[in-house]
Amino acid sequence: MVGFPAKLEKLENETDDKKNKKAIEAEKKGDKTGKNQEHMKKVDTSVDDILSGKASIPTIPEGFEKWFDDLTVDELKKLLKNRKRRRKILRKFRAGNNHEWYKVSQAVKLKEWGVTFDEIRNRAVTAINKDDIDELWFVNIEVPEKDKKKNGVKTISGRHSAGRGSTHSQEENSASTLAHLELDRLFEESNSKEEYLIKLNKWADEHIELRPKEGEAVKGRKALPPCIRLP
Repeated sequence: MVGFPAKLEKLENETDDKKNKKAIEAEKKGDKTGKNQEHMKKVDTSVDDILSGKASIPTIPEGFEKWFDDLTVDELKKLLKNRKRRRKILRKFRAGNNHEWYKVSQAVKLKEWGVTFDEIRNRAVTAINKDDIDELWFVNIEVPEKDKKKNGVKTISGRHSAGRGSTHSQEENSASTLAHLELDRLFEESNSKEEYLIKLNKWADEHIELRPKEGEAVKGRKALPPCIRLP
């Protein structure tokens, strides 16, 4: 039986999700940041009030973007120490079926690099697993040594994973998993936004394609979103 605190958290999350979906719908109608008049509510929510329980983390319609961008690194670290708050903050960065090129789980590092909410959630993303878009493929992904010896295969390729219930082949799902591990490594080994983007673009030149239903694929760094694509 689910206890009262768990039920309350679930209700809060569902309410928050509904508000976030409302903002996403506003984006689809042409207001890309969800900042139409209805979503211009100003919040002055202090970190101290949130930590003490006097206030809640603002939703996207309530001005989460500005609130997050105005946080200091130390403030964000304090907020993320609590598992419930951490989950509530990080879920705001995911808008539908997207691959985020900035690692959302490493929000503190992104804050240190000066990466904004809009970059993480809206600009440095590639839409995935939709019928009407080009498919994101990870190509020539190196397999672990034990698998090379076992299967005699050095590299594999596949579409971005569709998650649970995926109808993609096992090889495709494996390629996606291995590619994400490589991307995690690139991110973790980088000490600045500039260093990460240089590494990411070089990696993309070897391992990224956007494949349309018909016609030529877009390959390499050209397949990355403009805001993170280097010349």
